[in-house]
Amino acid sequence: MPDDKIAVFIDSENINSNDYTYISKELTIAGTIIVYNVYGDWNDVNSYKWIDISKKYGINKIQVDKIAGKESVDHKICVDMMEYLHTNRHIDIFYLITSDSDFRHVIHKIREYNKKVHCIGNSTITSCLVPVCNKYTRISVLKMKEEFSNITSPIQLSKTPAMKKRKKITMISDPNTYSISRYSIIINNIIKPRMRYHLSFISDELLKNYPDFDYKIYGTNTFSKFILKYYKNLEIFSINNTNMVRLKN
Repeated sequence: MPDDKIAVFIDSENINSNDYTYISKELTIAGTIIVYNVYGDWNDVNSYKWIDISKKYGINKIQVDKIAGKESVDHKICVDMMEYLHTNRHIDIFYLITSDSDFRHVIHKIREYNKKVHCIGNSTITSCLVPVCNKYTRISVLKMKEEFSNITSPIQLSKTPAMKKRKKITMISDPNTYSISRYSIIINNIIKPRMRYHLSFISDELLKNYPDFDYKIYGTNTFSKFILKYYKNLEIFSINNTNMVRLKN
């Protein structure tokens, strides 16, 4: 939610600096950033682009001296996340910008304190990070949403290069990652005849089972439109300005 207070921890050794423009846009709509840290060895020539990014976006650079054979950056991020967990109770969501599955241990610990952990990275669907965080967003999806965000009519779509259109269709129809059928199992198990449910409850249940779920990659800009587009047996109605969902009669 926009009112959430978020803490951002960026693993500069694991994320391509060229991708940060897409990540930053996602963070701006996620909530108010009250902790904004990027970790790396700033004496390393490979970190120079991150230094420029930190200046542009107002990110706090945390120096991590490298020790041969050790994951120094990972260790420092874990230590800081646990420190903020206990010293800054205002944080609602911990945002971890990495694809490194080794962070799954600290994620478990943070969630024990009833805090949410959202991850942004490039991990595959088999990554250990995906099932342990509350939400997982792939950078490739952020790029795709940016690429097609300005397409609002069939005329514009017709002018889109065929290669880009094929890319979008391939991502949505990928049976291992983006198939609608994997969500249908959850929805069909939840919604029973003659019962009604809060739409937000259905969305939360999908995220619990599939933290990488994002309705926007299916050509819908709200969760309600996603339901109406792909689940013709369901209907959405309003009670006291609250969206509800149920099976059609």
